[in-house]
Amino acid sequence: QYAAQLDERGILVGKPLQLGSVKTGIFGAMKTYFYNVVSDNKQQIVIYSVKQWAKEMEIDFRWLNDSMQLVKKSKATFKTQENLEYGYINVANDGTIYISAYTPTGTHGYADQMWLLSLAPGETRFVEHPLPLNDKYISNGYTRIDNINNKVYFGGYYSNSRNGNSDGIIYASYNISSGQYETVNFLPIDDTLLNALDAAKGSRTFENYDVRQIIPKNDGGFVLISESYYMTNRSSYMPGLGYYSTFYSPYNTTMVKEYHYEDILAISCNASGHREWCSLIPKEQYSQDDGGVFASYLLLNSGGSLSFLFNDFNSLRSRIQLATIDNNGTVTHGGFNLAKNDESDWLPKAGKQVAARVLIVPCLRKKQICFAKVVF
Repeated sequence: QYAAQLDERGILVGKPLQLGSVKTGIFGAMKTYFYNVVSDNKQQIVIYSVKQWAKEMEIDFRWLNDSMQLVKKSKATFKTQENLEYGYINVANDGTIYISAYTPTGTHGYADQMWLLSLAPGETRFVEHPLPLNDKYISNGYTRIDNINNKVYFGGYYSNSRNGNSDGIIYASYNISSGQYETVNFLPIDDTLLNALDAAKGSRTFENYDVRQIIPKNDGGFVLISESYYMTNRSSYMPGLGYYSTFYSPYNTTMVKEYHYEDILAISCNASGHREWCSLIPKEQYSQDDGGVFASYLLLNSGGSLSFLFNDFNSLRSRIQLATIDNNGTVTHGGFNLAKNDESDWLPKAGKQVAARVLIVPCLRKKQICFAKVVF
């Protein structure tokens, strides 16, 4: 795991700094070993790695300051009686970690239990905050910290039955100061939204939609942004080599992982939980054995509109597309003009919004990592 610093011109400052390492098997790195998350004020940088078993997870955290100096480190474990999964990890401006954990069950993997776990810098034990589900089942949702109002928001889809389709949206807010959930709303999906989805996709189910962002609004409402995503495995047959391959079978079988990132769905609700508008941005991104690194999108929230930057895979070379949703839910599509000699492959999913109308997007050019600054 390395970290590097760039100055205001995008020039590398010093050499990349090694933060940690792990031993791999004889076939090299087979998975992602390190993850990172940054606080809103950019003062807290947390590097973490996860070891997971069926009913237990162990996470090793390292807190860094904005000069890449190690400040704190700790290791914490969480156990359940059922199979355990975890969601996106957040870090608050004071360095506290917040993570959602849940127990999936049934054929669709909906969860019958969910916790918001918190961990202060340097502590070794998670503090558990169970979310009341009222006999409902939820899909893997999204958590977001509101450092100004000292809250943590959670959003996702829920089902009234363990093996049914999604029946509505769950939206909850946890007050950090009081240690209580202030809001837990279950908002049913109405026929208008289902018909709109059916007209666009020919489907009336939200089964493959994962929540990617929650945007709280000044009036107490919110915008829930989700993306259709699923992964498939396919057998690939190649001619065998050597005596044993020929003797037992003329072909070697390998498994190919296929990544599908499809439409973006934005749903706006007011403070009473009534839907104001819904907008669908169509896209289709397919790749194999790359973790979907070039897929998904990057969001810019300017306050008055939401802009989505993503790669279009429907051409010989991927090209950048831009779609914008205004505050009434109207979608505008447009191409994104790049320099004629730009042969970089953009990674929108790994980009960041760094100002009200500025994005920084990493790109790959041959064997180098470069960065693009996009100003709206």
